[in-house]
Amino acid sequence: MLSQVLLVVQVVEGLRNVPAVNTWFAENGGTHEGVEAAECAEGWGLVTTRPIARGEIVVRTPRHLILTGSPGSIAQRLLTEDNAYIQSLPTDLTTPALWDDDDLLAGTHSGKSRGELLQRWWSECEGNWDEFRYAQALVMSRGYNVEDEYAVIPYVDFVNHRDVPSVHLTADKDAMSLVAMHN
Repeated sequence: MLSQVLLVVQVVEGLRNVPAVNTWFAENGGTHEGVEAAECAEGWGLVTTRPIARGEIVVRTPRHLILTGSPGSIAQRLLTEDNAYIQSLPTDLTTPALWDDDDLLAGTHSGKSRGELLQRWWSECEGNWDEFRYAQALVMSRGYNVEDEYAVIPYVDFVNHRDVPSVHLTADKDAMSLVAMHN
């Protein structure tokens, strides 16, 4: 059984007010069994609070809490909606998505494609370019391609990719869940 093992490899940096997110998540039907968002030596992430069995659902996020659509429409929601989850998101990101195009892929076909994609997503948003780029970076760093659309899944986004994952994402008509892959 997994016990006191980090369920993440890339620990979420800069999360704010995690107790409020835990409360908001539970009040809105989300569950986390045997894991909690907590600060550890590497930063913030999901850690186990008891032994976890293979196949056990450790996080269940109801569909009504999941932000879905295009990355631009989700970015717009992050800029206009207000709840404890959105308030908890980092305010300082160091992701390549926020690098200037002159610094990233300058003069390449990929750089041109990236710029065109950002412009298309921005056309779905209101607000200024800097706010949009920040919100878009949050979406791209936390989102998943699921069921033919993009999704930011509260609480599930506290984990990230790993060479040897310890959980996998499942979906049903009511929720998306993280399921333990190992004992």
